[in-house]
Amino acid sequence: MAEPAKASVLINGNFTGGSITGWNVNGTYAIPSEQAYVTCCGGTNPAPNTYAFAFGVGERPAGLILSQSFATASGETYTVFFRYGAFGSGVGAGLAQSLLAQVDNTAQTSRAVSATATPNFAQMFTNYSFAFTASASTTTLSFIDTSAVSIGVDGLLENVSVIPEPASLALLGAGLLGLGLTRRRRAG
Repeated sequence: MAEPAKASVLINGNFTGGSITGWNVNGTYAIPSEQAYVTCCGGTNPAPNTYAFAFGVGERPAGLILSQSFATASGETYTVFFRYGAFGSGVGAGLAQSLLAQVDNTAQTSRAVSATATPNFAQMFTNYSFAFTASASTTTLSFIDTSAVSIGVDGLLENVSVIPEPASLALLGAGLLGLGLTRRRRAG
């Protein structure tokens, strides 16, 4: 039987309905019409009516920070999952966008990613993930737009989640290892 999917500790990681509820935005950003936009646009999109947060919309400069703080257990491991891509047509096609995903805690963890703009939504997103160990009861995940160019091209972020790694699996593994060693001694 397959293990059930674990719930993310983030709020609104899919930007449901084009909303940024649960997220904080620092930087130049037009609200509300450009909060997030639908990554629909025809049959080339594998998931119509899904939403993505857009960096660089309306030729906004780099430096925008999208962040969310959430409860964590100090010493526990979490994995950040997200999808990032770039969309551009005309002058923006083929231009690169970049993003820094960063977790703020005492052992700061980050992941730099980049994407080349394509007018084809089906090929634009790439899955990314990285793990971190929390060192406090609250942790902040930030996405920082580090793109050099914003004219005619947007960086897009979607499907953001932070999943706690189950400590019980580690204990189960240790228990099974111990059981295996005990049986080996008895057999020998």
